[in-house]
Amino acid sequence: MLGGSGINLIFYSEVTGATKLYSIDIREPKTKLNGINYIKSAVDDLPSLNLPKFDAIIMTEVIEHLLDPDKAVENIVNLLNDHGILIITKPNLGGILNIISLLLGFQPPATEVSLRKAYGRPFRRNGGQVVGHVRVFTVRALKEMIEAHGLRVISISTCGMTLNRDSPLHLRIVSLFDRMFSYLFTHGGTRIIAVCSRSK
Repeated sequence: MLGGSGINLIFYSEVTGATKLYSIDIREPKTKLNGINYIKSAVDDLPSLNLPKFDAIIMTEVIEHLLDPDKAVENIVNLLNDHGILIITKPNLGGILNIISLLLGFQPPATEVSLRKAYGRPFRRNGGQVVGHVRVFTVRALKEMIEAHGLRVISISTCGMTLNRDSPLHLRIVSLFDRMFSYLFTHGGTRIIAVCSRSK
């Protein structure tokens, strides 16, 4: 289960051999791919959808947008098989770029203080448009939340950002620096990747 057009879902299915694919998102995707069941829904409404149990659920860059992430994780856990896997990716508040931004007096890149504009950031993409990050997590905070919902953390780490080749030079340099720190320090990257299981 994954949101958006499901392009990443196709990749995961090829690697894992998964055959029943669901993409659940609050928005209707612009592009739909063959072999994917698309459902337009908010995470809060999952219990009312009569969905099957899943072997794996992937929440990619979702939880930081939710007002009640505990409720979302609770709903997701109820959709997992007994040995089901949950993978969560999200921005890392404790990443080196956020720490440096704070030391220099900037708003950390993964955080927002307004619904209208991204104020105070060192690098503003798309003219400073907000993306709706209402919750920020360190690695420790995400791990504690996952465990509070009865999941076992199989692995939790961070990685650096990746950009397109046509990204501005200064962003590519920052990306390189970020990826270097994600290798040097366990929790130094800007993205958290957590793999969890229902089995104890």
